[in-house]
Amino acid sequence: MLFLHADRITYHVDMRFREKQYKTQIKHWGLEKNVKGREMEAIVRIKRKRKEMEGKESNFTVRNRAVPPKKIIRYMERTNTIGNAPLSQPSPAGDNSTPCCNWAC
Repeated sequence: MLFLHADRITYHVDMRFREKQYKTQIKHWGLEKNVKGREMEAIVRIKRKRKEMEGKESNFTVRNRAVPPKKIIRYMERTNTIGNAPLSQPSPAGDNSTPCCNWAC
């Protein structure tokens, strides 16, 4: 898939890049498609905490893309986190902030 777009970029920019360079630039531009495991763990943790403490549902975005609730549920089923996992797990950053995710009511 990456090579299909490489021809268009080469045509417009008149440069040739290697696959690794394209992947590096895509990451640098913030155009990554997939939600990473650590990001999804943070989403699940925030979702549970908000639901249990405030009784509200949350919408999440990662890199300015909405994360569909079905994707979160599928992740929870796949990793067996649907049960009673503890809410007080430390975040990867060591504090309660989640810079990778934005959530709205």
